[in-house]
Amino acid sequence: MTFNMAGIIKKRRQNRPQDPSHRDRSCTGKKRYRSEADALAMIGIQQVYGEQMGEVHPYRCGFCGQWHLGHMTRE
Repeated sequence: MTFNMAGIIKKRRQNRPQDPSHRDRSCTGKKRYRSEADALAMIGIQQVYGEQMGEVHPYRCGFCGQWHLGHMTRE
């Protein structure tokens, strides 16, 4: 079994809502990081300086292809 990230990203993009306000909430208003490592470093920096963000994780954005920080979803 092979892991095809390109296929997963393409499928996510096809299922993405086309509402422009969704992009504003999901991407445009958030800070972007070039790599997952940069996003993880920012989490560490914010923890050192005591900024309260709650539990966040880096994720690759389907709109811009860069990395954002997001809150964990509760299931």
